[in-house]
Amino acid sequence: QLSETYDIFRIPVFAEYTNLDNKAMSDYSLSLMKKDQGRKLSNEGGWQSKDLKGVHMPLNDLFKDITIACNNFASQLFLPPQQISNIWINVNGYKDYNTSHRHPNSFLSGVYYLQTHENCGCISMTNPCASIVEGYWSPHLIVNNDNKLNLKWEFPAETGRMYIFPSWMEHEVKPNLDKKKRRISISWNSCVNLQKGESND
Repeated sequence: QLSETYDIFRIPVFAEYTNLDNKAMSDYSLSLMKKDQGRKLSNEGGWQSKDLKGVHMPLNDLFKDITIACNNFASQLFLPPQQISNIWINVNGYKDYNTSHRHPNSFLSGVYYLQTHENCGCISMTNPCASIVEGYWSPHLIVNNDNKLNLKWEFPAETGRMYIFPSWMEHEVKPNLDKKKRRISISWNSCVNLQKGESND
């Protein structure tokens, strides 16, 4: 008897390492923090910049890499070409974290880590069917990254590493538990590049 198991409705997350000057970009990010009080959205503690506008030369190569990576990922998902729609900086000190949230009005979202260290807090993705799965199968779920039916999936924060995921994916950032070192990252959203993708007609 022939049997087969279908792995359906998968949710991909793109990951990539870059070879950029993370120290220079971290220093530049901290210099911007001294000039602007920032904003509060999903962040509990820490500093989140307002959306970056204009020219930021120390970050220019990163912006290019993000655009390329978003379009590589979009092509895998059969999405139209993408462009960065907004981008911002996150600086998190001791016990700073981001509550669970999504990024509406976007196609793809991502994070790039400029400065990390041990116990600085990972990014955690929530299964879109978490409440349904938990209601039916709890307490028989194996909670680890080897189980694709898991309710949570955690990705480590590593300097020079980029993650891109669907903007509708609910996610959170765990607290930085180091009393002395900051976690510094850049986050963004992308939307359809109307010059290369869909038209307004």
